[in-house]
Amino acid sequence: MATIKKFKAQIILALAAFIAASIINPRDWVELLLWLPLLGVTFNKFDSFVEAVAEKVHNLGADQLVVFLTTNANAPVSTNTQLSNITQISYTNLSSRNITTTSSAQTSGTYKLTLTDLVLTASGAVATFRRVGVYNDTATNDELIGHFDYGSDVTMANGETFTLDFDGSAGFLTIGP
Repeated sequence: MATIKKFKAQIILALAAFIAASIINPRDWVELLLWLPLLGVTFNKFDSFVEAVAEKVHNLGADQLVVFLTTNANAPVSTNTQLSNITQISYTNLSSRNITTTSSAQTSGTYKLTLTDLVLTASGAVATFRRVGVYNDTATNDELIGHFDYGSDVTMANGETFTLDFDGSAGFLTIGP
């Protein structure tokens, strides 16, 4: 959620700057409009993730987490438990979806998992997607963690990139009070 708040703050500041300066460069408006879909990005955890953490299915500090992509027509539901429940897009022409863990630690009873931002790069046309999810590739059944709904379809042509900002300061997820 902190990432969404950061994007909202950036957009509000940009709008204020445009209004205060009374200068509206059309190129700046195009850049601003490209950020607007991010306002609708919401993180949805899978119900089973809570139980899986309690039953030692996940070792979030050591296990390999991976991104999955899917269309809105095949949107995940909260009761999905493992990757085989998800209809994924074809990953032809897409770079590695492996996520790097930056830190996995607790402070004063609050656990925080911090992930390195992931840049997906297209080496040709990539299938359209709208949902971006995270699953544990090390766990026996590729258990699901959560997913983001980007609010509209995302397309990637050759050479384009798509950055997943996992929020280095607030962390990807926290557990605690």
